[in-house]
Amino acid sequence: MRGKAVVFTAICQVDFREVEIPEPQSDEIVVDVEHSWISIGTEKSFLFGERSHNFPLVPGYQKVGTVRFTGKEVRDIAVGDKVFVSYSRVLNMDGAGHINPAVVKADMAIKIPDDHPTLRYSPLVVTQVGSNAGNRPA
Repeated sequence: MRGKAVVFTAICQVDFREVEIPEPQSDEIVVDVEHSWISIGTEKSFLFGERSHNFPLVPGYQKVGTVRFTGKEVRDIAVGDKVFVSYSRVLNMDGAGHINPAVVKADMAIKIPDDHPTLRYSPLVVTQVGSNAGNRPA
């Protein structure tokens, strides 16, 4: 399967390109991504070489969209459901955040209400990080 992704090709080099996405397994879903949220701290650190990493990589780790396919073992998610998902899969590269479509283990998807804008749910991981930091003892 082919898709589109933001790809960090080297330090301070970004490309938007077609990538190869693995076919979904029986316990996975395919999500048509509507919003992918950038975490400026984490992604900047990879782009600027502040963290050691192999290039190329598909940065990012939080996105929302609509389920287009469910594997035969998937029970709690249906085609048409709106979901939040984190990491997905891409062939021959690390990462797979800012990618469309996203192939994800179904048990890693969180359903979101149909009557809410999906954009509200795209930064769930960043929201959780902020909550964790704010709730730690001094």
